[in-house]
Amino acid sequence: MIAFAGLLERLACTTDPDARVALLRRYLETQPDPERGYALGIMTRAVRLPTLRPAALRALAMDRCDPALFDWSHEFVGDLTETVALIWPQARGNALPPTIMEIVRTPRAELLTAIVGWLDASDAGVRLALLKLLTGGYRSLAKGAEIRMALGGARVEEVWHAQTPPYLALFAWLEGRAPRPASGGFLPFMLPGRVGRGEYLAEPLWEGARVLVSGGRVFSRHADDVTLEYREFRLGGVVVDGVVTREPRCLRLFDMLFDGSDDLRAHGFSTRRARLEAWFDRVRPPDVALSPLLPFRDGDTGLILKRADSPYVPGSSHDYWVARPRLPRSVAAVLLYAEAGLYTVGLRRDGALVPVGQAMSDDPTALDVWIRDHTVARYGPVREVEKTLVVSVTFGSVRTAARRRAGVVLEGARIVAVLADGTADDLDVLGAGV
Repeated sequence: MIAFAGLLERLACTTDPDARVALLRRYLETQPDPERGYALGIMTRAVRLPTLRPAALRALAMDRCDPALFDWSHEFVGDLTETVALIWPQARGNALPPTIMEIVRTPRAELLTAIVGWLDASDAGVRLALLKLLTGGYRSLAKGAEIRMALGGARVEEVWHAQTPPYLALFAWLEGRAPRPASGGFLPFMLPGRVGRGEYLAEPLWEGARVLVSGGRVFSRHADDVTLEYREFRLGGVVVDGVVTREPRCLRLFDMLFDGSDDLRAHGFSTRRARLEAWFDRVRPPDVALSPLLPFRDGDTGLILKRADSPYVPGSSHDYWVARPRLPRSVAAVLLYAEAGLYTVGLRRDGALVPVGQAMSDDPTALDVWIRDHTVARYGPVREVEKTLVVSVTFGSVRTAARRRAGVVLEGARIVAVLADGTADDLDVLGAGV
């Protein structure tokens, strides 16, 4: 648990994707089985830990320290788990912190008794990690894509979803001690590459969530199982590729990889398209539509062009598909909030600032320096900043979002520049072309 607590602390302070993958890889390479496997299960939510309610945690702390001191400390620190981790008196003795396996396998009825011994044997850092895990205090631990990249990338993605914690067969295969595990249903996506020679067909470049429907399960572009989120799109007997659009919510299919047991990936796109159309005409699944083929001219945007003879190959190292994205639009917005590499920006409407979505930044280091010096409030990991920094934001499109205060969200937003001399008078107005 000591090494896992250290990993969680470093991940919480690291936003660079490559650095996060390096931290995960180092942990997995240095920790034994089954500890590392259960750690992966916790981070991916495949392992459900026993739950410790805040009232029960407070009662445990009250038994170990003066109630008045605890209340003063809690008021000063502000977070219950952090307060308990800091104020808990460490017992003298030779007891070791719990192993991850011990925590995972502890019955719920024995949790309160066990946790006292765990806290006694741990230092403040381990206590904090342990309590956050048991109370659900971590909003996120590690993304599935980061974990699979740390394990080995694309070759792991195909087998990942057939594995269960503590992943002993997976680690044995990766370390050359066992054969390759069975496939989990996921297949790597074909992505746009470079232009080549040949006859091209054109489809709309849909905005939405790219998904693979395989064996009644739905996978995201990052190889995560998102079946629960898209349960209405579970289709049996085929493996199909498409995009879930938001307004209206619909699965737009544009490719077929398997028709029953027939592997179509080596066939040309026009052949796969004909099989997809024939299947769709037979089945007509609800809330599912075919992505239309469109006529196009040189210079048209908002399209993806596909060679009629293109096989379905993973990745983008090919000259079969090429994307022609829409030209980006730009607005002058103000920075409102920041959280782990995402920046909420706002526009003016009726004299007030309203948030219009989160953007990434082309220069996050410089932006984060300004944020540290101009933070006015904190809400967990979210920082509210002074409403004085005007930035240039590019975006691909505007999506209607009835539940948002602004009513819209900027899709594909990026902060491309800080307008050093910008003021509130320079902000664009929501509704004036936005």
